[in-house]
Amino acid sequence: MNIKTEGILNGADPVLKDELVPITIENDGTVKKADLESDWYSYANKNWANAVVLFDESTNSNYQAGDTIPEDAIESYFVWIPKYRYQLWDLGQYDSLTSIDESKVHEIPILFGDYNTSDNVEGECTTSMESGATGNCTVGDYMTHPAFLSIPSTGFWVGKFETGYNRANIVKEAEQNVNDSSKVIIKPNV
Repeated sequence: MNIKTEGILNGADPVLKDELVPITIENDGTVKKADLESDWYSYANKNWANAVVLFDESTNSNYQAGDTIPEDAIESYFVWIPKYRYQLWDLGQYDSLTSIDESKVHEIPILFGDYNTSDNVEGECTTSMESGATGNCTVGDYMTHPAFLSIPSTGFWVGKFETGYNRANIVKEAEQNVNDSSKVIIKPNV
């Protein structure tokens, strides 16, 4: 099998393990099992890689590429965040910010890949890992996002939606002080 990779990710393509089922989500919300050899994601086109975990993991093999996965079979949705570095465009202080300066709103350039920026390379800098500190960084430099510095990873899966509590219909039912991971779900509108 030729599993899809995307050049723009520079080796930070999604990693599927264990119970994760790769999916596509159509405009109407229909969830289908992805064909790993197809264009099931495109970070160049801002179409992120998605995966789900099913309530009954033994049914993972029941779904073939292109099959619709019913919402009631899905426990949680995830999206892949590939390792990236981003361009610094402003090193200002915002402690007293009271309104948004619309003139500064813009897309922040990012580069994907399994690479850590360095203070020794022109146009790059490292984070000082201290809130509010800029270290050796200047406007225009690229910096590896700090989330990728503490673990050797090309990316990670994160919950696509807010985490909820399975079978809770009101907030009071979800406010439980128990250690039961079977009750955790990540789905829309829960």
